[in-house]
Amino acid sequence: MVDNLFENHFFLDSKEALELIQQLFKSNLPSFKLVKIFDKSIYFSAEYGKDDVEIMFGGGRGFFEHRIIIGGQEFSLRHFEKNMDNVQAVSEKNIHFAFDILKRFLSEKNIIK
Repeated sequence: MVDNLFENHFFLDSKEALELIQQLFKSNLPSFKLVKIFDKSIYFSAEYGKDDVEIMFGGGRGFFEHRIIIGGQEFSLRHFEKNMDNVQAVSEKNIHFAFDILKRFLSEKNIIK
């Protein structure tokens, strides 16, 4: 069952992944502003910010990473949601899953409603 939540065999290229991440932020977290995009084909990242909150989603072939900093303290979605350990690749399904967890996390921290 859990395996159906993730896709770790097929990857998005950096351009597709960045477009999806930007669309998800624009649609779901419009108060967060794009701060920086890094795209070197093999590795990419998109960084967003709002007040004292910084969020980065990034990755490359075979790996997905994220960083959340609130008031100078770094948090991992992996500590918030154990299933994040199954997000290993940059796929559309995995980005959507991580984004849903991010929204839950931010809601629990009273950063969004």
